[in-house]
Amino acid sequence: TMMVMKSTSFLTRVVCAIVLAALAAAVSESPRGILLMTLDDIGTESFSTYGSHRHTPNVDAMADAGIKSWAFYSHPVCTPTRASLISGRYPYHNGQEKNDENGDIAPEHCLLGKVMSNAGYTTLQVGKWQINPANESFKVTAECGFKYQLTWDGVDSRYIKGEFDVNFARMSQENVDTFTFIQDEPVVEPGNEIHVDPQGWNPYWMVRMINSFMTSRGPDERFFIFYSPFENHNPYNRPPDADPADEDAYNTLTVSFDKTVGEIVQTLEDAGMTEDVLLGLLSDNGATRHITTIWGPDSLAIRGNKFGFSDAGIRMPFIFKWGSRLQGGTTVNLLTDTTDILPTMVEAAGGVLPDDMDGLSFWQNLLDPSLPNPRAYAFSQNKERFALRTTKLQYRKDNQIVEDISEPFNTVEVKIANRAAMCANAEVMELLNYVAQHALRSQMSFKLPTGEKIVGGCTQLICIGTVPTCLKDCAVTGCEQCANEQPTVCARCAAPLQLTAEGQCEAPVTTSTATTLATTPEPTTPDPNHCDVANCLVCSSKYKVCSECEPDYELFRRGSRCKPSLQACLVENCAECKRNRPLRCEVCDEGFIVSKRNKVCNVVQPCLVDNCITCKNRRPNRCEECASGYQLTSGGSSRKCVVDQCLVENCLACRDGKPYRCEECKPGYMKKKNTTECRLIEE
Repeated sequence: TMMVMKSTSFLTRVVCAIVLAALAAAVSESPRGILLMTLDDIGTESFSTYGSHRHTPNVDAMADAGIKSWAFYSHPVCTPTRASLISGRYPYHNGQEKNDENGDIAPEHCLLGKVMSNAGYTTLQVGKWQINPANESFKVTAECGFKYQLTWDGVDSRYIKGEFDVNFARMSQENVDTFTFIQDEPVVEPGNEIHVDPQGWNPYWMVRMINSFMTSRGPDERFFIFYSPFENHNPYNRPPDADPADEDAYNTLTVSFDKTVGEIVQTLEDAGMTEDVLLGLLSDNGATRHITTIWGPDSLAIRGNKFGFSDAGIRMPFIFKWGSRLQGGTTVNLLTDTTDILPTMVEAAGGVLPDDMDGLSFWQNLLDPSLPNPRAYAFSQNKERFALRTTKLQYRKDNQIVEDISEPFNTVEVKIANRAAMCANAEVMELLNYVAQHALRSQMSFKLPTGEKIVGGCTQLICIGTVPTCLKDCAVTGCEQCANEQPTVCARCAAPLQLTAEGQCEAPVTTSTATTLATTPEPTTPDPNHCDVANCLVCSSKYKVCSECEPDYELFRRGSRCKPSLQACLVENCAECKRNRPLRCEVCDEGFIVSKRNKVCNVVQPCLVDNCITCKNRRPNRCEECASGYQLTSGGSSRKCVVDQCLVENCLACRDGKPYRCEECKPGYMKKKNTTECRLIEE
């Protein structure tokens, strides 16, 4: 027994040593610092390293020393992109599907600061945020896991004298322009952020803060900075050091940002930290439509396409540099999208990836660009509109077309005359199959280029002959319905495919007459679990007659249907259905309200009228009863609560519910024609 215990103890020590060694190796392969820059309203066409006629030498130098990709795709507008960067999840999963300056991402999706902190990095957020309300910047630290924040308030000027919320306890308005970091910078509690107003050009001040933060870290301290600069978002204020001869304000902002990149790189070189820090440069979406940039050897005029799904809207810069650790000067076509950033940062840091990520890590592809692409397609979304891209093709929901996007800024529509032409194009069908599978995950509907509408997506979209067929809930190719709880056994194949004895689908065998007469095919065995009658438990061998329905359903028309039992109540969140009407609710559960047609119980909407006690059912903008001291306005589709007093000077009585409309003036005064004031009667 003693020998067994000693042996077990020895093995335990060996295993622990191996695990610790592996962890130490992972940490040693991780950057000591990471600075991720997410730009604003600027695409690849504005950087000379990508062929722009604008001059960005410092960004070019960063690309020359690192890796640049042509195939990074964002969402077409700020909030969805930034939420996907922070969460690693697509907008339909993280709830941020549209551009919203007061967007409020849920804490369970605000992950980037948390996972990097858990990986042992000191975290700092700088600049634009826009995934929480502007007046709730405390959530950057309280809910999103960053230790330090320097957050633009989203309200005041972003370029000059813009107000920031910081949690550095030593910073104040008096020292904001001279402040420098110390290693263990004390912080204030969330909710007690300090509001400061730098007096110079804000982008330069933010970069000075970043450089001070990086160079004040201890020799073994690891750090992560999520930096969102303001350039090139409107208003297009000219930097104070802009070239007076340059009349293009947008270009002066591009030059301003490029200058800050040079300052960051120089700071790292001077501090001997070039080999320690991974620099990343991305953008949230393209320029607005009134910005035009000259690009390429043919001097094409590229018009910005923010909110759109062209290259000028979603094909964004992607540059990473890590001293000499990456293969400098490498240009790749690495297909990635916004959800991939968080998994990549986590793997680079040696951290633990949260569950249910939509994104994939491309960290190994940065270390070795020859590795195969981990992603088959990229996805972009704005509200209900979306686009899905492979390395060559794009499908756009807004106009149901397929486009060839293999050459940047040279999009060509792929003409699809009919279903036969669509089914004959293997690349197009591969793209549409990805669209169908993604629509299943997101529960979005879309139309094929030939007009057929697909609701809720498919597990597989295939062509049987020249007929596009959407397969659901089944892993068997060509199967319309699998056997109950057997996703690998088919019960009914899509025509003209035939069901085999093993529950698979295969094309009918074409033989000569002699062979047909000589060979009698074995009959297929019916699946006893298959039934065409919805909500049926036990079916006959003909699939179409039910002998026993599911609970709360009863047989109808000799087993051809299972209809809801009159005694059941099948409305979700309903406490009591109408008599003999199982699909019509009479009384909903607490917190729910019956819809107009009694078919569903909706969540009770809060009353949105200020100073209102009770709003009308299903009418949150229409008040029924005002609080004390207020009265209802009269008429209109949105009844509000106004002060219960007459606000017209020298008026004895106003109209009911209209405090600015006088009914009777004081003696010696007369009503003006529009009754908004009482004028003195001139003798």
